[in-house]
Amino acid sequence: MNGLIYMLEVVLCSALFVALYKVLFERRIPHRAARIYIVVSMFAATMIPAFEIPVYTSAFSSAKVSHTDIIYRMLTIRDAADTEAGTMAAVSDVTSTQEEQRSAVFAVMAVLYGIGVAVNAYLFRRRLKAVYGLRRRACCTDCAGYVLAVSDEVKEPFTFGRTVFINDGIGGRDREQVLAHECSHVRHRHTAERLALEVLRCLFWVNPFVGMASRLLVEVQEYEADGDVLALGYGLDEYRMLIFRQLFGYNPDIACGLKGQTIKKRFVMMTSFNGGRASILRLGAVLPLTAAMVLVFGCVRARAGAGVLPQNEYEVVDFVLDGKVKSASEAWNSVAGTLPRFAFWDDGTVEIMADEAWGYFRSGWYDYTFDGEELELSGAADYTLPCKVEQGADGIATLHISIPDAVVGEITLKPDADADTSTGDMVCRRWEGLLPAASCPGIRYSLAVHSREHSGDGTFRLVMTYIEAEDGRDVSYAYSGRRYTLRGMAGDDNATVWQFVADNGEIFNFQYDSGGNTLTLLNAEFERPQTKLNYTLTVVE
Repeated sequence: MNGLIYMLEVVLCSALFVALYKVLFERRIPHRAARIYIVVSMFAATMIPAFEIPVYTSAFSSAKVSHTDIIYRMLTIRDAADTEAGTMAAVSDVTSTQEEQRSAVFAVMAVLYGIGVAVNAYLFRRRLKAVYGLRRRACCTDCAGYVLAVSDEVKEPFTFGRTVFINDGIGGRDREQVLAHECSHVRHRHTAERLALEVLRCLFWVNPFVGMASRLLVEVQEYEADGDVLALGYGLDEYRMLIFRQLFGYNPDIACGLKGQTIKKRFVMMTSFNGGRASILRLGAVLPLTAAMVLVFGCVRARAGAGVLPQNEYEVVDFVLDGKVKSASEAWNSVAGTLPRFAFWDDGTVEIMADEAWGYFRSGWYDYTFDGEELELSGAADYTLPCKVEQGADGIATLHISIPDAVVGEITLKPDADADTSTGDMVCRRWEGLLPAASCPGIRYSLAVHSREHSGDGTFRLVMTYIEAEDGRDVSYAYSGRRYTLRGMAGDDNATVWQFVADNGEIFNFQYDSGGNTLTLLNAEFERPQTKLNYTLTVVE
């Protein structure tokens, strides 16, 4: 889908650039400026939609968040027998089938697009091959600044690169004017511009505006070459008659020549063009148009504060099943254990505390990203939750998160009003360090601790990365669980020790210094390492 949207945005940008040229610039600005605009604008049209410039809006305040509505994919309740047993299932057949169908459609579209690119590239190569073949068969003479290729196969004079192709039947004063015209193409490097747009047209063959831009470029190049011929002193009527005599000739369409399609416009330009220095001021219109396209197509909305949701604890209050709103207790009155709770942290992680009966979500840690438009979780499940934000008249923001084609279920979360705040606000602190290891160059520790500001308990997430552990590649292991504060260690009864108990039973002990700036790894007997090697993590501000 992203590729399709990108292509549509490229077409829209190209259309806007071409429309601006037709309305303000065509035959009104200097030829050099027109050529540069046409080529650069078509390439800009392909790049602007690829930008992902973050545009930050105001961050959420946890005090102003009313509630969070989350529609879960594949969420439903089993029949009565399973409900009595306190179980919940994740039903995914319908959604999976729909996703597979969409994936198949996009795969077919990608293949067809690739075939189109290949066909256009083949035709482009054939045209190039025809030009080079003609040059090999022609009688070539190296002149000052260009190569003259004379052949009876040339029906209409044209230029490709530094080579000027003409028919041996052209002579006298006509030959002088033809060479003056073609040498102008060589001098201004018109072939390079044509080739650039031809390559772009092969890659974006579905974009009709690239072809339109190519035709506009041909016109400008012909205008410029005509002007150079007349500037040498050749008569206007004489030169026009020469163009008429060459009208029915032929040359490859990737070359620069005396094309018959633009004869009328060329004749008008020979006598009426007045694109002086003042006319170049029209190009100032490019800036607001480009800025608008970058803002619309090249920017993504992001939240201030590293793109995270409000740091808070959330509880389930209600949900929708079969189109009916039900309270959480009504839904889970037969489920043993407590209702799920969600804790969003400002380091981009969310802790989900759920009973096993939930089925789809398991207790644990998830990474998430939020840019104001999409909430993406990774961990036990990977998916994207599109969301919208509504700002109420009372200043309370409501976050609506939904899943297209959701099977059933809308879960409503809101900040936990009953959470104990006597020990301070929720905080997240991080420590990092590179500690020695016997089997690899070292282990990089990345530790995040979440807790109330003045509480000795909390939760943690630890990522241990073994440097170059497997065939020169780093290997990482993640642990999460509870953090407890203990008093005393070997040799110091007053020392503060943080003990991290992971969900899988692993235990990590660290001595906490008085300022909290460092954590020193201890062994199972709460002893400091008897070595000069570094076993200390430092706080990350």
